[in-house]
Amino acid sequence: MAVYIDIYSDYGQIKGGIKVADIDAVQNKLTNLLRCPIGSRFRQPLFGVRLWEFIHEPCDDFTAEQIKDDFFQAIIKWMPEIQVFASQISVVPLSTGDGFACNLPYFVPRLEFSGSLSFNARRD
Repeated sequence: MAVYIDIYSDYGQIKGGIKVADIDAVQNKLTNLLRCPIGSRFRQPLFGVRLWEFIHEPCDDFTAEQIKDDFFQAIIKWMPEIQVFASQISVVPLSTGDGFACNLPYFVPRLEFSGSLSFNARRD
C-alpha cells in the first residue's frame, strides 16, 4: 500500500496514469510547490514560492540567497514529509545573467529515499 498518493500534474501531456504513488507523489508535490507563485492556489493562497518575484531582480548572489531561503521556508512549511537542509540547497546565478540554476537535495524518511530536484529558472 502506498504511503503517499497524488494526482500527476502533467496528466494528459505524458502517457501514464492519473495517480502517482510514493516517491513520485513526493516529487510531484515538490515540483508543484516550486512552480506555484504565492497567491495563485485556490483555497491555499500562501502555498508556493516567491521565485517569480525574485527572477526579475538582479541575478546576483544576494538574490540567490533570498531564493534559497524562500525555497527552504516553503518546503519546511508545506512538505513536512521530507527533510531538507538550507546548507545543501544551491541557487546560483546563471552566467548568462537571465536566471538561476537551482538544486534541492532532499530525504524522505518514511520511504528511506534521497533525491534531488534540479532546474534552471529563467526570465521570460
